[in-house]
Amino acid sequence: MYFMPATGLVGLGASEGVRLGQEVQPVQRHLPDDLGGDHRPVDADPKIRSRPRNSGPRPARPTGTASVITDGRVTLVRRALCPACYTRRYMDLARNQHARQLFDGIAHNYDLPASLLSFFQYEKWRRHLVRRLDPAPGHLVMDLCTGTAGVAAEMVKSAGCRVVGIDLSSGMLQHARSRINEAVLQDDIRLARARAESLPFVDGRFDAVCFTFLLRYVDDPETTIKEIVRVLRPGGRLASLEFAIPESRALRALWHIYARGVLPVATAPMSVGWRRVGAFLGASISRFYRS
Repeated sequence: MYFMPATGLVGLGASEGVRLGQEVQPVQRHLPDDLGGDHRPVDADPKIRSRPRNSGPRPARPTGTASVITDGRVTLVRRALCPACYTRRYMDLARNQHARQLFDGIAHNYDLPASLLSFFQYEKWRRHLVRRLDPAPGHLVMDLCTGTAGVAAEMVKSAGCRVVGIDLSSGMLQHARSRINEAVLQDDIRLARARAESLPFVDGRFDAVCFTFLLRYVDDPETTIKEIVRVLRPGGRLASLEFAIPESRALRALWHIYARGVLPVATAPMSVGWRRVGAFLGASISRFYRS
């Protein structure tokens, strides 16, 4: 696991013309499918009061932004959000194709096999990540590569923060919504489908950001890190969970036997999707660890 404060990095990749944390009045605009399935107009949300008529001139909105609901308030995103524009800007389907296909293929039965294959350590890793991130009650946190929203749900339950979960896989987001609905966490967790290399949020929007097993799956890790830092407020916290290879020669040999030999055999009968993961994972971790 890797942890770093964001202080001193927030200038990377910053967009122009938008002030940190700026918010605008609600506008009559429907959310596209990629923003989590809440299709009500912004003004229809009971948590947001419409601006009374004849209350003076409306504040000017920065060029190139639009408002959506992510956390019970109006949040600026960086582009107009008609569905076609959103997909074209933030969901370039020609990219990240391998990651989308890999995770869509295991989304329907992700949590139990992941727990079994990690010897029931996966939930422990998630809790440790949340403890190290240490979000405060009321903080807005982005859970990037949220998957089935396991980390997001743990953060809300243990820290009382609000979470925006981002993922590229529509299958994972579908099962994340089911988890959120079952836990009655709809008011605390919002989901959006987007690429990590092009996040649809204004600068400095989040108090903390965490991501799990992300950088091995993106097309451009450097741009991804810049985007993460851009949307993180100055002084915010950033935490990452990733696999490592043991330094001990004996333990490293056991790790290679498991990752390169046992995993492909153990995942083969589970499903086609898990068979692909088992064949891919060991080599992927080794390459990323060496880099």
